[in-house]
Amino acid sequence: MKSYFVVRTHCPLCQGVDLSDLLTVSYSDERLEDFLRSYYHGKIKPEYLRGAQYRLEECNGCGFIFQKEIPDAELSRILYEPPSPMDPQLAFERYEGNRSLGYFLAYVPQLVSVIRQIGVSPRRLTFLDFGMGWGNWCRMAMAFGCGVYGLESSPVRREYAKQAGIKTVTWDEIQGMEFDFINTEQVFEHVDDPLGILRRLTSSLSPRAIIKLSVPDCWDIKKRIRTCNWGDSPAHGKSMRTAQPLEHINCFTHETLIRMATLAELEVVDVPITMHLSLKSFLKSLLRPGYWLLTGRKSTCLFFKKKARTAEMPGRNEHGDPDGTKGKGGFPLTPTAGNSPPYVARRRAQITLMERLQPSITYPRTRPIAIRHP
Repeated sequence: MKSYFVVRTHCPLCQGVDLSDLLTVSYSDERLEDFLRSYYHGKIKPEYLRGAQYRLEECNGCGFIFQKEIPDAELSRILYEPPSPMDPQLAFERYEGNRSLGYFLAYVPQLVSVIRQIGVSPRRLTFLDFGMGWGNWCRMAMAFGCGVYGLESSPVRREYAKQAGIKTVTWDEIQGMEFDFINTEQVFEHVDDPLGILRRLTSSLSPRAIIKLSVPDCWDIKKRIRTCNWGDSPAHGKSMRTAQPLEHINCFTHETLIRMATLAELEVVDVPITMHLSLKSFLKSLLRPGYWLLTGRKSTCLFFKKKARTAEMPGRNEHGDPDGTKGKGGFPLTPTAGNSPPYVARRRAQITLMERLQPSITYPRTRPIAIRHP
């Protein structure tokens, strides 16, 4: 009997093998079977799931929670593609045609904030939407004047994006490219090797780049498994949809998301986002911090940048002194003309004075304070 599943024997983050079983449910379970039949409109046939189990495991080493049995390539294609060959335009109208104005407006504050954070004209920026879906985010970024590429595994969605004027790239093609911002919206919960993919994306970040990781928050998944409520929306307090069978094969929390980013040589960067909210959303935004403080919940929508590395100078000690003695502040004991400590001190004092006199103005440092060693 053919199996449409692959079994993960290691933690996808730390590669640990010390795992604990949190939940095991057969895909022949009546409630789970009813949910899958309703959610996928019958395109997931019983033979695809025969002999398989929904198994939620926790790594005892790093705390990451994930599904142990995941769909193979063939079953994944069935999951994410339309049930039958369909014209890309017709498929878009069927699945995305009813998106509201609010859906698109939500992209604007994020894009504005990211562009401001990088501090470069949009026309000089190159963005990548990793897992672009139907290309909605790409088109909004293009409207700001950014150079935008989209990567998508679905042939139907990829073809629609091309018809809409979006430049598409493949996984192999991004290897030699650099991006100033990479958007990953609701992607990493679906992939079989999240850390490996993130490391690959990190290698395509420019020095000034930012990457966004946004995933469903599974902070209370251990409480939700007590009920095994498959049918309600993820917002329902008892729903298992944040760890949805077959699709949400990785269950991130704030802590495990940061842990994965750290392993990929990334660090958190604060990107303040100002949003124009309706009265209802505004009231929710006021109450949310208090709710999160009481429950201990933290965001799983975070921005990261490459970790800064301090270059080591060969033949010099930690102070930059070539002969091994401690030159104060890193200055050589025999200063060169124009770069002596007194000059540098005077220049820094001038800048500090101007900034105090004009606190609202950023004083331009037209002459860089560079220390040149003999």
